[in-house]
Amino acid sequence: MRAARSVIAVILVLSSRCGFGWTDEPPATKSAEPTKLDAFGDPLPPGALARFGTIRFRHRAKAVEFLDKDTIVSVGSSIRIWDANSGKLIADRGSKEMGEPDCAAISANGKRAITLHKHHIIRVWDVSTGRIVREMRFDPQCKDREYPFFPEISVCADGSRFAITDRLIYQCQRGVAGPTWIVDVDSGSKLAKLQIGLRDVSALAISADGKYLVAGLGTHKDNWDTNQLVSVWDANNGRLLRTDNPGIGPIYRLEFIRGQESFVVAGRDVISLRTVDGKERWRIGGRNQLLENISVASDRVLVWSATNSNKRVGEILDAAAGYRISKLDYEGWCGQNSTLSPDGTKVAIADGERLGVLNLRDGTEIIPPNGHTLGVFSTSVSPDGRLIASASQNDRDIILWDVDQAREVRRFKGHNEGGRRVDFSPDGKFLASSSLDRSIRVWDVETGRPKATFDGFSPNLDPICFIERGKTLALAGTTVGGPDEVRVLEYPDGNEVLKHTFENNSSIKSLIRHPNGKILMVVASAIPKGSNQQSSANIEVWDELAGRPILQFVAPESCEMACRISPDGRTITTSTHDGTICLWELATGLERARFSDNGRIDEYGGLGPVHAFSMDGLTLACNSIEFHDVNLWDIPSGRRFASIHGHGGWVVTTEFTPDGRRLLTSSCDTTILSWDMTRPEWRSRPLSSNLSDADLATHWNRLRNATAEEAYRSKWALVGDPKKTVEFLRARLPSTTPISAEQIKTWVADLDANQFSAREKAQRQLHDHFDQTEGQLRRDLAKTTSAEVRNRINHIFNANLAAIPGPNMLRDLRANEVLEQIGSPEARDLLRRLANQPVATRTSRDAAESLKRLEARPR
Repeated sequence: MRAARSVIAVILVLSSRCGFGWTDEPPATKSAEPTKLDAFGDPLPPGALARFGTIRFRHRAKAVEFLDKDTIVSVGSSIRIWDANSGKLIADRGSKEMGEPDCAAISANGKRAITLHKHHIIRVWDVSTGRIVREMRFDPQCKDREYPFFPEISVCADGSRFAITDRLIYQCQRGVAGPTWIVDVDSGSKLAKLQIGLRDVSALAISADGKYLVAGLGTHKDNWDTNQLVSVWDANNGRLLRTDNPGIGPIYRLEFIRGQESFVVAGRDVISLRTVDGKERWRIGGRNQLLENISVASDRVLVWSATNSNKRVGEILDAAAGYRISKLDYEGWCGQNSTLSPDGTKVAIADGERLGVLNLRDGTEIIPPNGHTLGVFSTSVSPDGRLIASASQNDRDIILWDVDQAREVRRFKGHNEGGRRVDFSPDGKFLASSSLDRSIRVWDVETGRPKATFDGFSPNLDPICFIERGKTLALAGTTVGGPDEVRVLEYPDGNEVLKHTFENNSSIKSLIRHPNGKILMVVASAIPKGSNQQSSANIEVWDELAGRPILQFVAPESCEMACRISPDGRTITTSTHDGTICLWELATGLERARFSDNGRIDEYGGLGPVHAFSMDGLTLACNSIEFHDVNLWDIPSGRRFASIHGHGGWVVTTEFTPDGRRLLTSSCDTTILSWDMTRPEWRSRPLSSNLSDADLATHWNRLRNATAEEAYRSKWALVGDPKKTVEFLRARLPSTTPISAEQIKTWVADLDANQFSAREKAQRQLHDHFDQTEGQLRRDLAKTTSAEVRNRINHIFNANLAAIPGPNMLRDLRANEVLEQIGSPEARDLLRRLANQPVATRTSRDAAESLKRLEARPR
C-alpha cells in the first residue's frame, strides 16, 4: 500500500518548478443577488438554476413534534420549524456542530430537543434559538464503539429531564447490559442509573410530568415468541417500583398517555394499555400485522403497522376504551417517529428524508408527494443534456425530468420495489433501470413504454451500462450464493451475448462506458466479501467484449464506490470511504494524482465520495457528505477552489451536462438541484504557462521517461502554453518511423516458416512493433487456417494488450492527450495529420479518436 502523502502541497511545489501555475481570476464584485424561486415558491440556494422536486416537509428528521396545531418542529441535522398546513419552511435553526444525530427526542411543549451523536455525545437544544443548552457524554460500558447500538431517548413534557438507553449492547460485548440513565437537564447531572442486571432495554418512555419511567426488558436470547417484561421506575431516584409480564411477546414500543399515569405497551401484533400500578385497562391482539410505531395524545392512540415494504396502515384508537375510531393508509415508512397534533386533526410522521403530514378527517396527505419522497440515489443525464432520469431505493417509479424546465416529463411505472440504478443509451432513445424487485427494465424514452424486461437477478445488482450504441445492455451483480458476474444482453429478446464470472472473492465496483462508446470496462476489487478489511485492493480494468483485462493496478485502501472516467477516456478514478480519490492513467495503470478531504468527504462511512469530471477535464466535482456540499477541485494544481452549498441532506450523485454549463446533484433530501457552472467562482480555473525552449524540451522528455505523476504535471504545463506547445510538437510528431505494409506481411508469413528461428524472429518483430502491426495481425487471425500462426498471433495479443506501452509510444500517446486538451484549430490540424499516417498505428488510431471527441464537443 502506498504511503499516505499530502498531494496538494507536493503538486503546488512541483507545479512551480515545472513552469506552470494556477491563474486565479479576480474575485467577482459581490452584489445583491436576486433570490430565485422553485416551482413551489421556495427560495433556491445561490447559484442554483432549478430544483427538481420540493423541499416542503423535506427533512431527514429523527424526531417530530407539534408546537401547536398549525406548527411543526423536526430535529435532524438541524432544527426546522414548518407551517403544518402548507409545508413551508418557517425557520432552519441549523448548526454545523449539530451534525447528523443517531437519535433524537423533542419535549411535548416543543421547547427542548435532545440529540445523541457519535462518540456518545448528548446535546440539549433550545428549539427557539437552535443553540446548545447543555452538552454531556453518555458513557457506555462498551468503550470501543464509535456509535451506540439502537439508542433511544424519551423526554418529559417540559423538557426538564430525559431518559436514555443504549439497547442491544450485547452485540458488542455479549452478556453485558446497556446502561440506562435518567438525566436532569438544568444541572446536567445523572439522577439515576437503572439496575437491570443482564437484561436489555427494548423500549423506553418517561411520563409527561417526569415522575415515572417504564422500560421493556429482555435478553439477547429472546426470540419472536419470548414474553418480555415491563418495569416501572421512580424517575426521581431510579428505584424499581414493579415488574410485570404483560404476555405480549417482544416489546417494541412504550408511550405514556399525555397527562395520565397509564401507558401503551406495543408488541409485534398486540397492544395493551396499562397503568403504573400494574393494571391492564384494555388489550387488542391478533392483528396479524407487524407493528411499527405508536403515537399518543390525551384521548387517542395512533398505531402504525406495516403491510408490505412501502405501505403502512394507521389505526386511531380511543385511549380510554381501545376501540377503533378510524383508519388511515400511508405510503412510506413510520418507524422513526410520529406525533398527533394537540387538536387531534393531524399526524406528522418522520419518514426517512421527509415529513408525512396527514389530515385525520379524510386521511389525505397535506402536501402530496412531488418528485421522489425519499433520497435520490441514482441519476443519468441524456446524451443531449435535455433530460435527467432519477431513481430512489424507496420509490418504485423511475422519474424523467426536463432539465431546462425542472418538471416531470413522465414516470416509468412497472417495478414492484425501489429503484437501484438508471442509465441512458448512447443515442438517448432508451433508458435502463434496475430495481430491488430483481428485475431490469428497458424503456422507450419517447413513449414511456417498456421495451424489455429481464427478471430473476440478485437484488444486489448495481451497475448497469449500455454499450454498442444501445443495442446491448451490460449488467453486473452478485449471484445468490455465488461470485460476482458481468452479463451482456441483447434486447428486447434478452439473448446473452457473453457472460464473465469473477472468482477469488472479487467484487465488481463499476461498469464504465468508454467515451468511444465501444469499450466496456469493469472494475473489480479483490477483497473478501463481508470483510471490513481496509488494505489495498487489486483492481482490474477489463475490455469485456474482448474478454481480457487491459490493465491492472493496486488501489489505496479499498476501492469502495463507483469509478469514473475522464471525458477523453485516458484517466480512470477510484474512491475510498476515507475521502481519497485517485486518478489512474488508463494506458499504464499508474497513479497520476490523488485528492483527499482528510476524512470530510465521508465521515459516516455509508455512501463514499461521488465525483464527476467537468467536460473540459479541468475540474473534479466531489461530494462532501459531512457538510452536504459539493467541492470543486482544480485537477492540474490539486487545489480545492470552491464549494457549492444548498442541499438539506447528503449529496449522493453529481453529473455535468454534456455542454458543461450545469452540474446536477441529487441528495438524500429527495431533490435534484441544477447549478449554474458558468458563474466565475465555479468555472474551471484557467491555466497559464510561459515556457522557454528548455522548459518545452524538459516536459517532452518527461512525457517519455518520468513517473506517471510527473508526466501528468508536464501535460498541464504544456497545455498552459498552447501556441508554443503545438509548434514544438509539430516538429517532433510522429516520433516513430513507419514500417511498410509489405514488411509487416512478410513477418506474418514467416510465422509459419519452416525454420524455428525464422518463426521466433518474425514473432519478436511483430511484438516489438505491435502498434503498427496490430491491424494486419487482426486481419490474418480472422482468416488463417494454420494453428501455428494462430497461436503465435494470440501470444502477441496477450503480451501487448495488457502491457504498458514502450517509452516512445507512451510519449506519443501523452502528446496526443496534450493536443486534445488544447483543442485549438492548430492542435486539431496536427492530430489530423497524425491520424492520417500511411500505416495505422496505435498512436494514429488514438489521434483519430481524439479528433472524434473534439468534433463532438459542444461549441
